Amino acid sequence: MPPLKNLRWEIFCQEYLVDLNATQAYIRTYPNASPETANANGSALLGNTSVRARVDELKQQRISRVEIKQDDVLKELLILIKSSVKDYQIDDRGLVDVKADIPEEMIRAVSGIKRRIKRYKDGDNPVEVEETEFRLWPKDRAVEMGMRHLGLFNDKLKLSGNPDEPITVQNISNLTDEELANRAKELAEKVKDTK
Repeated sequence: MPPLKNLRWEIFCQEYLVDLNATQAYIRTYPNASPETANANGSALLGNTSVRARVDELKQQRISRVEIKQDDVLKELLILIKSSVKDYQIDDRGLVDVKADIPEEMIRAVSGIKRRIKRYKDGDNPVEVEETEFRLWPKDRAVEMGMRHLGLFNDKLKLSGNPDEPITVQNISNLTDEELANRAKELAEKVKDTK
């Protein structure tokens, strides 16, 4: 697909790939737009079939250019998900490394290392103590992303029913296991009755 004939739309597509944020892409394309206008029009542009097709094509080109595959992304997520502080060691020089029986790529789960030297006196003798602290990347986001990819996490709600009737929402987080089981039975009976 050649670049879009509408130059502003083409620029929007290119800008959208920077951060996948339609509002920001619109602001970079139309610098005088208000945030409200950018929010509405950015979403609307993404809904345009020509713009959406161009964005999808540019994403595919980028994937080909960087030679990244879905498996690569999932493998990186898996490193973060499987990481555990017990798999790392700090050597005599204060360097962080994985233990001997841990795959070398697990070092990529380390998000930061802090080294500091504490100096104090023990009587008349100066003492230096080296401390090394390391952190792993948070797992919660990696787990959520992996679950989304595997279809195990769905935060979308689909409502159906009569549009003239009010929707009632019940907070079930405070129910006991027994109350939840009874509620599930009631709902199953209602479903059976509607068939």
